[in-house]
Formats: sequence, C-alpha cells, structure tokens
Amino acid sequence: MTMQIVLEHEVKIGSEENRFEREQVWQALTYVLLNRHKFSDLFTEIEAIERKEEPGKITQKLRVQMHSGHCIEEVLEFFPEDHVLTTIDSAAHNPRSTLEIRIVRNDNGQYALHFTYKEDLKEKAERKLEHPREIQGLIHNAWKLKDEELTAGVLGLLLKGNVK
Repeated sequence: MTMQIVLEHEVKIGSEENRFEREQVWQALTYVLLNRHKFSDLFTEIEAIERKEEPGKITQKLRVQMHSGHCIEEVLEFFPEDHVLTTIDSAAHNPRSTLEIRIVRNDNGQYALHFTYKEDLKEKAERKLEHPREIQGLIHNAWKLKDEELTAGVLGLLLKGNVK
C-alpha cells in the first residue's frame, strides 16, 4: 500500500501592468527549468542526457546534481505552450514523484504557473512517519519556496526582455 501526497497551488507571474504573451511565458519557463542551477541554490549542475521530439511533445532526460551532493535523474515532458510534466524516480526512500507545471491565464489576462505535485510514499516510509500531517506540511512549504524561486526566475527573464 502507498500513500500519495498531493499539493496544488498557483503563483502569479508579475502584475496586471506586466502583460506577457503565452509564448514568452513558455520560453522563460522552459529556460529556467533546464537551467535551474542558475536560479536556485538547491541545484549545482544540470546535464542533458537524452532528448526525444515527437509531434506535440518534447522529452528531455536530465541528470540533476543537487547542492546536498545527491544526484537524481529527471524526465521532463514539454507540451509546448501548455504544460510541463517532470518525473523523478528515486530508488532511495520515495519511488516516484511527479510535478506538473501548467500555464494558466486568469480573467484579467494575467498568467500564473499552476503547480501540481504528486508523491507516492512506500508503505515502509509511511509507517516511519510519526506525524504525517506535520511532515506533509513541511514538504508543502519546501515545494512552495522552490516554486516561488522558479517563478521569480521566469519573471526576471520576462522583465529583462531576454525572451522573444
């Protein structure tokens, strides 16, 4: 039996004065994801391992070196100008973790990044958790901080005009 942790939240990109096109947001998001080590202290290096293009989808396999010394393999599936699905399979304590980042637009025409995390915990890991709700809260807070860093990187690129 596994327990699944799910978190959904949105982070707005800029303000109502800063209007960007969906394509610009997509390009900035793609750049930041592939170069996270330039925008976050959590990562030290990202190496592309494999890239595959299909109609409507680009799959990029990465080796991600984390500041803690851990190295993970991650698969990013890019669905152009719509969303990114990233999957991490970890043999250590959590078998599978997925993150979907979707570009959404509100009624005022302002864009946001909608994050959906899903993480499966093995039965053994679940039993070790003495206070699962507290742990889940800590995990959610860590994810939100990481998402805010990522969104700040996207907005920074957009405001500098480094995206066409």
